[in-house]
Amino acid sequence: MKLIRKLCLFLICSSIFFSQKHVVNAETLGEQRERIIYSLMQGMTEELPREEVERYLADEEAIILSTGKIKDFRYYGIDGEHSTAQSMVVSDYLNRYLEENTTEAEIQNLYPFAVEFDKLPKNMRFYHVENTEHTFADFDVMNEINTISMYYNYWGPNHSRLNSLYLEGYSEVNETKALVVKDVNDEGERTIHINSRVYTESIRDWNYIIYFFYNNQGGVSLLKWDNHNQPEVFEEYATIETREELETLAAIERGDSVSAVGDITESNWLVPEDWRMLSTRRGDIPPVTWELLSTKLDQLVIEPVFQQDGLVTGYVNPLYTIVVTTKQTMNDEVQSVIEVTPNEAGYFSVEASASVGNIPTIKILNDVGEQVYEAELSVVQYKPSALEHNSGYLTLERYFVDQSYIEGYTYPFAEVNIMQLDGYASIGIPPVTADSNGYFYADVKAHQNNLTTNLVTVSHPETSEPITVSPYPWTQFELDNANW
Repeated sequence: MKLIRKLCLFLICSSIFFSQKHVVNAETLGEQRERIIYSLMQGMTEELPREEVERYLADEEAIILSTGKIKDFRYYGIDGEHSTAQSMVVSDYLNRYLEENTTEAEIQNLYPFAVEFDKLPKNMRFYHVENTEHTFADFDVMNEINTISMYYNYWGPNHSRLNSLYLEGYSEVNETKALVVKDVNDEGERTIHINSRVYTESIRDWNYIIYFFYNNQGGVSLLKWDNHNQPEVFEEYATIETREELETLAAIERGDSVSAVGDITESNWLVPEDWRMLSTRRGDIPPVTWELLSTKLDQLVIEPVFQQDGLVTGYVNPLYTIVVTTKQTMNDEVQSVIEVTPNEAGYFSVEASASVGNIPTIKILNDVGEQVYEAELSVVQYKPSALEHNSGYLTLERYFVDQSYIEGYTYPFAEVNIMQLDGYASIGIPPVTADSNGYFYADVKAHQNNLTTNLVTVSHPETSEPITVSPYPWTQFELDNANW
């Protein structure tokens, strides 16, 4: 009976925690305190005297007011007598207690190195600081009201993005800690003080903490820690803009009337927002394809090059020049060299007649003729279409890398034909028949790129016209960050 009572108590505490945001909004701090005292009196193995619980909670309140140190919730509770849910409730209460019992000046004294995220822009880019130069982008940070999310980018030769890691969490300030940061130009190390951080959601068994601070160059920097890589000396990632410029940009976002500080327009020209993923003209390109095939830097976007139209297109700084060279893959013979400049918005389009046998190379030159980018572009032979035909009669599941089957839904007992295409030939497999619910499954090699693809076709049940859909794969980024 006692065990059942304890189990019920744990479930009640869990319920309190997961709904506490709604409860807290409706109750005073004192009422919340009384509720927590009652909860803590119900220990996991025995009931605790109210006096002991009140003394414990008063001690924790005094500690948080004097130090500002918010402990991990696992460290709240009396001598192992309390559940995880009870500890979480105490942690939430102490956070609220600190907020309601300190003035702004007292908060500044507790957290003298805190980064004021509400005064920073919604989007910031952090570059790896090395040899005094900002190399290609490493962190894209999205600064929302309640959440900070970011892409930690991996780059290969020619500044082509190989992969990205998506991280998301909530910003917080805590006790000040001293961390050692590698200085530029191999000039040694320096110690920085920091109390702003983001605990991100776990990715499998990886846990990340991202620290933010105002650096000695007048800008904002971040450091990355994870449980598999706990450096004694941290690598630094910094914004190009100064803190003053960032706060000016944030003010402009809010619609405040401000005079721009420094050069925050020309030197930091960015791709227009609606070109970050899909263009209007190529709106049928699924985001997964863009992620697999595009080149995307802070001052450059190159769209996937499709063999059907042979165009090399994208966006660059309007002051830049684009040179596209095409060569025959069989003998490296140059077929054409085309130089163009973008329009006033930065858009360019080159009629390069690009194809599998006529591969384009692109060079980007800045306003003084210096080369800032060069890469050989892949040519995609097939555009993957939507996963659901607009008729509603054929829907496919997106397949995984190296998956050996295709599945989906159509109308009951439909004959489903599948063709494997590789750009030069097509191979048919025996058709399969959907079951009474319209579900079908076929053993067929799925593919991890768009050079080889599969076409799935059924006949419209009324008009008999072919209905065709092509599935496409998950990217490695999506696989790494899937919510299983």
